[in-house]
Amino acid sequence: MIYYPIICSKKHFRPNQNTLMKPNPFFKLFVLFLIISDFSCLAAAKIPSDSIKRTPANIEYTFAEKPVGGKEIYIPIELKNNDFSSDESEWSYQRSASSDNIIVFWAKGFGSYPDKVSNTKLSVDIKKTLTKAEKYYSYYRDTMKFVVKGKSKTDQYRMIIILRYQEEWLATGAGYDNVIGALWVNPWALNTDSALAHEFGHTFQYQTACDGNYGFRDQNYVGQFWEQCAQYMSWQINNSSFTHEIPHFLQNVHKHFSHEDYRYQSMYLMEFWKQKHGIDFLGKLWRAAKTPEHPLQVYKRITGINQQQLNNEIFEYASKNINWDYPLGNFNRSFIKNAPAADQKKYKHHTTLEVTDNGFYKIAEKQIPQIYGYNAIQLRVPASGTKVTVDFEGLNGQWTAIEGWRYGFVVITDNDSPIYGKMKKSKKGTTTINIPKNAKELWLVVTGAPTEHRNHVWDNNPDNDENFPYKVKFTNTTIQ
Repeated sequence: MIYYPIICSKKHFRPNQNTLMKPNPFFKLFVLFLIISDFSCLAAAKIPSDSIKRTPANIEYTFAEKPVGGKEIYIPIELKNNDFSSDESEWSYQRSASSDNIIVFWAKGFGSYPDKVSNTKLSVDIKKTLTKAEKYYSYYRDTMKFVVKGKSKTDQYRMIIILRYQEEWLATGAGYDNVIGALWVNPWALNTDSALAHEFGHTFQYQTACDGNYGFRDQNYVGQFWEQCAQYMSWQINNSSFTHEIPHFLQNVHKHFSHEDYRYQSMYLMEFWKQKHGIDFLGKLWRAAKTPEHPLQVYKRITGINQQQLNNEIFEYASKNINWDYPLGNFNRSFIKNAPAADQKKYKHHTTLEVTDNGFYKIAEKQIPQIYGYNAIQLRVPASGTKVTVDFEGLNGQWTAIEGWRYGFVVITDNDSPIYGKMKKSKKGTTTINIPKNAKELWLVVTGAPTEHRNHVWDNNPDNDENFPYKVKFTNTTIQ
């Protein structure tokens, strides 16, 4: 998650205080005497292992000291009075480890070795943490191109991880002072790969503005995109981590692409963009955005398409969601195929239609497609060779000035391949498809296709969500 607005208050950044007793001067002298008189007695003095900081075995990172050479460590404004050279400070180089691109500071409660804390729930393997962090960093920088080498403040500074000593979940990504990306986590989040990758996604989103771009800041309709993209970025690396969120996505697909109700699950349009434009496209979109654009406005501008063409692409994306027809879609298909039969139903689209006049069904009010939202209606598969027809009629609603639809059939074959029917867009019209021999599923997809773009404000108010009602009648098939 990210706190929005992006610049967090100090209270979000401060760890729990874990005060340590100051050493007794006599004890210091006593230990010194033992060391001088007989080194073999050192163990008997029972000095805590934390007081002698040694780099753990097999760790190739700088440990318990300020890194020398390489990228600098940015000192945030709010930590200017923190003495990083002192072990008694809230944050200290003596409780840090750094790699080429990242430095992690851990709270006093961990002592010198976070993997040796008595509370196993708070144990952290710093070597594994930095190895994973460098992996995410490299992917977001070099593959997804959220920053450009030679033109980024990441060339000068390491990104920062602040590790708090607490069991309560904490996972926040953003950055410091419009200079460098940072994240604040507890051990639970740090040890959860999908969460760590998600928060690193936020640090790179934050970095786009640090590097002189808009970075989707300071608008009340862009916060959702931060979460959508961070989840998507994590999915690119942790391919099987989000299948459990599919049901929530399917329950909300009729809503605006940018709707806050499924901001963590609505990530498949970005996968459609990857399929269409390449893995580095999302980074390009973030870097190319101009104030105060919505992400879809940026998309139209940099791809050179108009609103009608965007609506066509949204329909194509929605149709692909029937069978997750994407580069990473196999992870969804495989998971669903192997799920218990009793659970598989919730991993499919479900759309409620209500009987109306002359053989028509109208879309239930609770699922009317909003701007860039969609419905997927499952139909019975007739005999092969049958010509199936739908009569479609858009209904007048509250937002007739910008109303629009796209609709068409999708067939899924026995080998799980999709066959896409012809898309139609007239307010009143028909479309058909001939059923192939190996068809096992038949769907009608309907999308909300506004004639002009409208931003969706994150306001938690369903009453102002633009939507476009319709009714349909089927020939040679029925609702399943």
